[in-house]
Amino acid sequence: MPTMHDVARKAGVAQSTVSRVLNGDTASISISQETRDKILEAAHELGYRIDPLARAMRGKSSRVIGIILRDFNSVFLPRLTAELSSRFHQKGYDILVSAAANDPDETLRLQALFETQLCSGLILAADPFGFGDTRTKAFVNKHLVMTAWGSPIGNIPMVNTDNDAGARRAMEHLLELGHRRIAFLDVGWSGDTLLRRQVYLQMMNEAGLDSQPYLISAVEGMSAGYQAAQQLFKLAPPPTAIFAAEDFLAFGALKAAYDSGVRVPRDLSVVGFDDHPYAEFSVPALTTIRQPIGRIAEYACQLLIRLIEEETVDELERQILVQPELIIRESTAPPP
Repeated sequence: MPTMHDVARKAGVAQSTVSRVLNGDTASISISQETRDKILEAAHELGYRIDPLARAMRGKSSRVIGIILRDFNSVFLPRLTAELSSRFHQKGYDILVSAAANDPDETLRLQALFETQLCSGLILAADPFGFGDTRTKAFVNKHLVMTAWGSPIGNIPMVNTDNDAGARRAMEHLLELGHRRIAFLDVGWSGDTLLRRQVYLQMMNEAGLDSQPYLISAVEGMSAGYQAAQQLFKLAPPPTAIFAAEDFLAFGALKAAYDSGVRVPRDLSVVGFDDHPYAEFSVPALTTIRQPIGRIAEYACQLLIRLIEEETVDELERQILVQPELIIRESTAPPP
């Protein structure tokens, strides 16, 4: 196994210089870009890797980030993980990823496991806990940032889409088109979608509209959206619009409409939430709320690295809501 001494000899520099470059400790001494490139190239050619355990025992950051997902089946979370991984890698951090299978206790177990594996910091992506669950008090790690979490927990930094604003834009769009029988396809246990449902109920109430027959609880995925839409089409009168809590529910609703002879958008308008890459290519192309995944990942990366390297962040930066965007395509129109 190659050593730091081997890298220094191949690059033709002092071992202390190799240590500074590979450990990111270059603030105390000026090292030219040419020298850095030589060291990195030598380390790559030799296959040298820094031992995170040895780093941690010397009191340095392991430069490993743990990412705990609510589950691997989500439409949104794999894309967020890819964006987070890219940004942390650019900053010289490695990534460990696992999923909790929608189990709060498994989330806590993974948190403890990642901390014992000497991760420098943690990202908790998506909320598996119910509202008011006291087990969230266990999140005391000072190097921790939450994303896609719904509501904040204490003073823990959180970066999220402004779900309230996004749901309002979706509902305003449908109401302005003239829809009054608007259904909502809900994924009830997710913190983010709970916020979207609250906005739906509030705006239906403010408009003097009946939401009770049109609120359908489902699970994630196109099959769930298909089944929920079929259930809605049996109502008398059926809805003229569907607001789906996520795009894959909306894709399922589009297929159900096609199979049932319901024309979109002539007979039924459909709005999703996420702006998955498939949304542009569905038939018809899906009107949806675009979550700014890249910006969420960038803010979360910046926050966590600042916590790791500076031990603190400003109070105003602890709760960052990134504004979503209404993307109008072909699946919405005035009601028949």
